[in-house]
Amino acid sequence: MEADSEGLDRGRRAVEAWVDRYEAAWRSAGTGALAALFAEDAGYRMSPYEETAVGLGAIAGLWERERQGPDEEFEEWPFWPGQPIPGERGEGG
Repeated sequence: MEADSEGLDRGRRAVEAWVDRYEAAWRSAGTGALAALFAEDAGYRMSPYEETAVGLGAIAGLWERERQGPDEEFEEWPFWPGQPIPGERGEGG
């Protein structure tokens, strides 16, 4: 089981690193960093109820319309990387 745990740790670190790059890109001017975050034909939504922007051009347009600036507060989602998952290690429900 130790190998599985190591794989999960690597996966978690990879997700956390991607989220850090995403936040840095969101807080930076322009949309040049999008290609390092998303595939050319990626789909992106601001929320589960929004229309999907498909492709880097559409995502770039969405980012330019929606970003408020480098000091914008991010909403915290229940399973945001780095936060305890309820029930994991005795935290939460």
